[in-house]
Amino acid sequence: MKKIFKKILPVVLIIVVVLIFFWKVILRGMVLLPADLLVGVYYPWRENKWGYEVAVPYKNPLISDSYSQFFIWKKLIVDNFKKGEMPLWNQYSYSGYPLLANLHSGALYPLNLLMVIMPFNKGWNWFLITGVLGSALAMYWFLRNIGKEKGSSVLGALSYGLCGYAISWMEFATAGQAMIWLPLILLAVEKRKLIWLPPLMFMLISIGHFQIIIYGFLMTGAYFLWKQFVDKQKEVKTRAINIIKFGAFCILGVIMAAATLVPSFEFMENSIRAKESVISEINYGLAPLGNFITLLAPDFFGNPATNNYWGFLNYHELIIYGGILMFLAFGWGLFNYKNIGGKEKFFLGLMVISLILFFDTPLGKLIYWLKIPGISTSVAGRIAVLFALGGGVLLSTMVEKIRSEPGKNIVKYFFPIEGTLIFLGIIIFLIRKYFQDQDSIYLAKDIINVTVTLRNLVIPILLVAVSFVVIILFRKNKKFYYVLGLIIVADLFRFGWKYLPIVRPEYVFPETEITNFLKDDKEIFRVEKEYGPLLSPNTWTMYGLMSPSGYDPMALAEYTQQFNKDLNGVENKYSRYAEIERYNAKSLGDYNVKYLLTLKKNNKFIDLKEWIKVKETKEVVILKNKSYLPRAFIEGVDNKVEIVDYQANKVSINYEAISDGQLILLDTWYPGWEAIVNGKPVTIEKYKNIFRKVGVTKGVGKVEFVYKPKAFEIGAILSLLAFIVWLILIIKSIYSRSIKK
Repeated sequence: MKKIFKKILPVVLIIVVVLIFFWKVILRGMVLLPADLLVGVYYPWRENKWGYEVAVPYKNPLISDSYSQFFIWKKLIVDNFKKGEMPLWNQYSYSGYPLLANLHSGALYPLNLLMVIMPFNKGWNWFLITGVLGSALAMYWFLRNIGKEKGSSVLGALSYGLCGYAISWMEFATAGQAMIWLPLILLAVEKRKLIWLPPLMFMLISIGHFQIIIYGFLMTGAYFLWKQFVDKQKEVKTRAINIIKFGAFCILGVIMAAATLVPSFEFMENSIRAKESVISEINYGLAPLGNFITLLAPDFFGNPATNNYWGFLNYHELIIYGGILMFLAFGWGLFNYKNIGGKEKFFLGLMVISLILFFDTPLGKLIYWLKIPGISTSVAGRIAVLFALGGGVLLSTMVEKIRSEPGKNIVKYFFPIEGTLIFLGIIIFLIRKYFQDQDSIYLAKDIINVTVTLRNLVIPILLVAVSFVVIILFRKNKKFYYVLGLIIVADLFRFGWKYLPIVRPEYVFPETEITNFLKDDKEIFRVEKEYGPLLSPNTWTMYGLMSPSGYDPMALAEYTQQFNKDLNGVENKYSRYAEIERYNAKSLGDYNVKYLLTLKKNNKFIDLKEWIKVKETKEVVILKNKSYLPRAFIEGVDNKVEIVDYQANKVSINYEAISDGQLILLDTWYPGWEAIVNGKPVTIEKYKNIFRKVGVTKGVGKVEFVYKPKAFEIGAILSLLAFIVWLILIIKSIYSRSIKK
């Protein structure tokens, strides 16, 4: 019993630490979502002050994508699965656009099951928690299998699972989950269990974080090739065979994920991703070299959670912090490069390459100059995940090796780091004093910024000093790993709890007078809202409401171009932000917009002769459009059209036409939609360049629009075939091993 306890103790410790991190969620029923921002800033929710004098205070304004995209997508996916349907189409934003084909939605990721079998909010919480817990346990398993001790493996696992990148991206429901599979893929390579690569790669791909997929494949390929050529005893023929096997299993893994990938590639071709200029306008998110200090002091330039960030771009995109000990391990690896093993050199190299591509260096920019597919369309900071992965290995190595280091070597290593931090603090203190002595109103903001910086250097200085003292005093002690673990926990818990919004469940898309009024109208219509802090993009989805607007980096290019032309009077504009800036009733009516929400204090910009006031609260007014078109109609008078069934993947319409004509459905045209008119398939034409129309004959009839994307069908067949091939291979492998025994 004692042996079993010792064996499972490290795993138990990891689980306990992670669960303690999420204690508010587990014990108090809170939700991992920045919904405080939703109800504290945006109307109509803000009208209910939730017990506060002005409004709900919000913690982090940077990660609204969590509730405006990922939470909503998961809810749509889960609702479709519960109805026994595939989550192929999102009818709520952009007048309808693909859901499953949107890679970021992770529609086919198996762990979505947590949100199917549990109440949704609870399932969402545990989905996010399993990302952190799974990442830590996967890293622990990998470290143990490359020869690390239990104690050091726990430390490396916690530093990886709770690192700044994992926590800051956790509520986006992709990166945190993707981090589970990277160590396991490396483990399959390490243990020569290549047959497990296909399902592991399927998991990595299906979660939907495109950049981590690319980085993961490149890193895995590099690790495999390094292992092949580091073993000089292998013959050329053996290496060649191994490389072919590795390539074959990787390809099988990609094909296994074809049901996700094939529709995604079609969607990407039609999206704005390559047309938008946002990424070049922010220097591709490449961090200034001065941001190197954030590896030690993540809040050097402030923090959005305390509303004092003053650095480049935004805090969220530049997170690379893995904890003080991870940085010390990185420096220790460079300092002791000649004395570390081959594996450690590989992961140290991974960290160095990550930093080169993270910062504004010529090699960092090369990716964007060459327009490398996938990576060049996203911000550079996402590569921080590889720094964390390498850091977990280096930290585990350092804490083992440093136990036998002479004290003078440890002093020699720590003194320059601590001295640099203290020197930097002194310089900043003197700069602050100089600014204050000038007594100039023009320097007031600079004084605030340097004060923030000075204050946020204190904790890193203390952590480095405490780490040094602990290593010097405890490195020969049996409790050494436990004491270092406390430093990691204190460091990363402080970071995570400061940054991460965790809210009361009543903040998560609550009902309001406004949303209830709109929901009570059973007609099929769309809503719009005045530009500003009102009904944040996509949030209408949670109330079953639809809109021509939307927000998604993968928005359809043709749609957003036409949207901006028709509704905003702007030519050739492709943007993920499809929001109206003009309030012309006729133009909006052509998009089936029945209601317009506006704030009372702002509606002087709206021509009220075109609208009817139908509902108002203290702050918000609902205007009904006098000129709105129904969702489906036949051009001409005295024609009758009735939508009898409106679902995500299917729309059924009955009609009565006085003559042959065109039936218009004001839903987005997209490949894969098929139409059946009176039992006969017909071609769907484009109406006004973006909507759907079909020819109908005189008399009574029926039209069905059904979404059957060929890309998904082809992908699903390929996935099924790949899974069957893998199943045969795994059965054959198990049978062969049993015969040998």
